[in-house]
Amino acid sequence: MKLKAVSAIEKARKNRKARYAQAISLGRAHSRALGPGQPRMDKGTAADGRSSAAASGSGVDGVIDIDGTASRVHRFAWPASARGALATPLPAFFSPTFAANPPAKIAHVRLENMCQCPMGDVDEEMGGMIIKGAVESHVRGYTLSSGTLSAAQVSEWLCAAIPGTMQASTLTPMARAVATVVDRAATAAATADGIKTPEQRPPEPVLGGEGA
Repeated sequence: MKLKAVSAIEKARKNRKARYAQAISLGRAHSRALGPGQPRMDKGTAADGRSSAAASGSGVDGVIDIDGTASRVHRFAWPASARGALATPLPAFFSPTFAANPPAKIAHVRLENMCQCPMGDVDEEMGGMIIKGAVESHVRGYTLSSGTLSAAQVSEWLCAAIPGTMQASTLTPMARAVATVVDRAATAAATADGIKTPEQRPPEPVLGGEGA
């Protein structure tokens, strides 16, 4: 059994090294083919009809998956210029209650905010796809309160299971719902700690009084 285990580990190590070498070789060949200052093809196709990403390996932009795990290429249908406005990082805050929320609870709260109705009244098909995206992407409360994610990125994770025809009308309101829920949780956490948010602070007096 020990010999089999050692053999399996050694085989996995060699496979990983081979994929790593392939990724480096592919990257160099791709850079030489493009030339300096030449934009890369995003939706181009190879000679055999495959997309550029599929022709050059698994993953996005021709990146080889070194760990050997299959990855799907998602092309999210954002409306023009919509994603950039929602790409700023979400606020970081400390809230054990919010951080403990599991993926299904995260999906429920976002759906209620986006659809402006209780979860029981949300369309079952839409609810199922959002919950599936949350579970598969492991969207949890502590990841949303870390200050490292944007509303646009979280919206893409939640909407990953939605067909492209529905994404254009769902990504933006979902991202706004994500931002709204996280901002409310951050405000509640700050209030619980006795820290007044900018909206709660009284206006500062004008220097010099009335005659200034």
